[in-house]
Amino acid sequence: MRRCGGDPRQGAFSLIEVLVALMILSVGATSILALFAVAASTHKRSVDRTRSALVAERIVAEAQSAYVSGTSAEDLRSALYARLPETIDGYSWDIETVRPGEEGRRKKSSLARMARTTAAKAKKAAAKPRMPAKAPSHAPAPSEGSGGWSEDELLMRISVAWSQGGRLVTEEYVTLILPHAAAPEGKKR
Repeated sequence: MRRCGGDPRQGAFSLIEVLVALMILSVGATSILALFAVAASTHKRSVDRTRSALVAERIVAEAQSAYVSGTSAEDLRSALYARLPETIDGYSWDIETVRPGEEGRRKKSSLARMARTTAAKAKKAAAKPRMPAKAPSHAPAPSEGSGGWSEDELLMRISVAWSQGGRLVTEEYVTLILPHAAAPEGKKR
């Protein structure tokens, strides 16, 4: 049976239904685009932090290759500033070096405070009974009155900075550098 004179638009969408569907679609699309923007920003931040860590590793490697027993902290800093460019892959850097036993002369240095804190923690840990550990044969003996630190150990803080969204971002890395054995006279390494 066929209906005669029925509404020809029966089964079609009304203008209101189309407008509501488009509004829902646009809200969803806007939300998804906002998520993409946040993901891109987070990715950029993580890439920058990874690259800054690689810059710090390069500086540490240069420091370890230049640091021999008897080298002063200032001589090492000067050697690093002479060897390395001011910016590495677009990241600027700066270093601070201090011998853990010299914290009395550098009271304003945060590295010196860190060295004192670490030495205090080491003393507390040494007071606890534990199994004796065999020291490696190449490790220098700690000097008396230095809080358990060797005269050749060197604390180094590396600050790596870059521009992100028009503002300066800085990441800091701290490490302990030990000297390597100097090559005998006349022999190349």
